[in-house]
Amino acid sequence: MVQLTAKHPHLSIYSVSRIKILLVSALVLLFISMLLSFKVYTKLMISATPIQHSVNYDAPIIQSIDASIQKQGQSNSRSLLHNKQSANRLPKYTKSMAATAIRKVDWICGDEEPMTSNPNRPFIVFVHIYKTAGSTLREFFASYAYICNKALMLLVGCTGVKSRVLKSTNNWDSCRLKYTQYSNGNEYIQESDEMNDDEVRIYPTVNTTIIQSNFDILTGHYRIGLLDSTPLNTRHVVFFRQPLERYVSSILYRAKEQSLHKKETIEDTAQYIKDRVFDSRKRGDYLESVFKYILTPIQVEETRKKKSTTAEKTNIAINNLVNYNPIVGFTETFQDSMLILEHALLPNEFSSEGREERLEEIFDAYVEEDMSDTTNTTASDNEEEGDDMSNYIDTRKNLSIMGSISTSSVVAELKKDDRFMPIITEFLKYEQMVVDFALKMHRLQYDMVMQSNDEEDR
Repeated sequence: MVQLTAKHPHLSIYSVSRIKILLVSALVLLFISMLLSFKVYTKLMISATPIQHSVNYDAPIIQSIDASIQKQGQSNSRSLLHNKQSANRLPKYTKSMAATAIRKVDWICGDEEPMTSNPNRPFIVFVHIYKTAGSTLREFFASYAYICNKALMLLVGCTGVKSRVLKSTNNWDSCRLKYTQYSNGNEYIQESDEMNDDEVRIYPTVNTTIIQSNFDILTGHYRIGLLDSTPLNTRHVVFFRQPLERYVSSILYRAKEQSLHKKETIEDTAQYIKDRVFDSRKRGDYLESVFKYILTPIQVEETRKKKSTTAEKTNIAINNLVNYNPIVGFTETFQDSMLILEHALLPNEFSSEGREERLEEIFDAYVEEDMSDTTNTTASDNEEEGDDMSNYIDTRKNLSIMGSISTSSVVAELKKDDRFMPIITEFLKYEQMVVDFALKMHRLQYDMVMQSNDEEDR
């Protein structure tokens, strides 16, 4: 200090001491910053410990879920592992429940007398989860409704409708009524939102009363339990897809539709997805898009008010699957899924043999459909009853594909990165739990269909 003041006489002993203190403080702050950065990185990597992609179906479903979370090393006291009271309320899914889900629909295919006068009549609700072969299934239901003379409505963008609106006669302004088809007694009428302005639509809007009084089948993007306020005997149909494939497919499809973030190579596309997922995990976010469909409108409002965790919403979603007991299908097992639908939707009564034959042809065509990556199916608008299947079904390319960049090619590229896969597995883990439970339901329903078919053959 004496030497320093001697060289710089304008510095006092007090000033030199302050400089030393500042230098030591700066070094301490630098060390703390480096330590915190290391802890954040370590926490991110630890939290990304991979979970099993399937549930042990020989064990109770709750034990399987608990084991998955325990493997994550979760410390959040509100997680499924620590929220034992909530987790223990998750019921098992049994064979008897699966048999109830696949029971035959109680209506006559081709009945000239509409059932809409019966408020407790059967009503089919297809919940279209984004990127789960929904376009194919919507067209299937359109063909089914046409052959069986049932009234069908297609809604899109309807996941935001409020519960109070559903209980009233107010129009669902947040929904887009895309398409309707119905019989007026003399002819089968089809209306869409692409009609000319000078054409009058009988149903230009939608509300609870219109659906309850005039339709038999509802399809589209909306939440499960949409019609809970009605006396209708609703039966839900929900198709799922493995979360990794669905997530990649959704990004590719949006890029194609909006020309946003479109990459020229598979490698660039995979890197874009990695960046998105890594940013989400840095914020502590998980994929929650499946809850847009598997949580009811009132549950969404309640979970927002309570600021529920993703784990808590997962509990609610799995409980909903059990309570609503929908027919469950999977994109990956599309043929088996259509066999389940055939068993449930091929009624015991037909107005004519011709309708039965044509409906069986429809099911045969869709059962043979391959939904492995890019193939989709759509029904034409042909209304001639006597036409063969070529007038109903048209195979086309439509899904998450940008030129040569397909969902499967991007997934394969992502799986090459051993450091990234644990991170995206963590990101998808809660949706994976819902999908795993749905897969158990699907397998049991398929087994019950096969058992029923065997008993009929004896």
